[in-house]
Amino acid sequence: MHWMAWNEMTDAKKEGGMGFRDIYYFNTALLAKQLWRLITFPNLLVSKVLKAKYWYKDDIFKTKVPNSASWFWQSIMSVREFLERGIRKRVGNGKTINIWEDRWIPNNEDGRLKTKMPDNFQVKLRNQLIRNFRWNKELIFQTFCREYVENILCIPISLAGRNDKLFWKYLANGYYTLQSSYWRAKEEQKLSQQRPHQEGGPNNCSHGGNIWKSI
Repeated sequence: MHWMAWNEMTDAKKEGGMGFRDIYYFNTALLAKQLWRLITFPNLLVSKVLKAKYWYKDDIFKTKVPNSASWFWQSIMSVREFLERGIRKRVGNGKTINIWEDRWIPNNEDGRLKTKMPDNFQVKLRNQLIRNFRWNKELIFQTFCREYVENILCIPISLAGRNDKLFWKYLANGYYTLQSSYWRAKEEQKLSQQRPHQEGGPNNCSHGGNIWKSI
C-alpha cells in the first residue's frame, strides 16, 4: 500500500492527486459565494438587511467588523480579502469606479493603479477619463505610465451607457462559481508556501508625464 499525504490527495487528478475536496477551502468558497451574492444582488432582502446593519455607508471591503457582529457575519467577512483579489470592475459608464482605489486595470495582477495621484485630480472615470464615450487620451497620457496607458486604452467603453459591473477574473464569462473559487483558494495556499505572499509588487511605474517626455 502506498501512502499519500492528505494535501496531495486533495490535488486535482491532472496534478497527480485524487480530487478529494478539502473542507477548509470548500468552506472558503461557500462563504465567498455568499459575499458575492450580497454584492452582485443588492436588491435581495437579505442584502438590504445586512447592508443596513453592517455597511450602510462604507465599501463592504473596507468596512470594519464590529466585535458584536454575529458569527454568520464574521464568517463571511473572514473571506472578503480572498474574494476581493479575484474581483475586477468592468467599465461601463465609469460612474462607480474610483480609479485610484478600485481594481479595474486589465492584464494586471493587482488590478489597481500604482501611479501616485496628481494633486487636485478628480477620481471618477466618467468625469476625467471618458469624454463623449471615448477615452480622453491626452489626459491619460499625461497622467499614467506607458504600461497603464496601453491597458486602459484597450478597455472598451459602453456606447449604451451601461452600468459598471463586477466580474470574477478567473473565468472568461466573469461569473463566480464554487469550483473556480475552490481551486483558486488551494492555488493561493500553494503559492503562499512557495514564497511570501505579496499583493501586487514593487511599483516600477513612475508618473506618466516623465516617461512620455523621454520617448
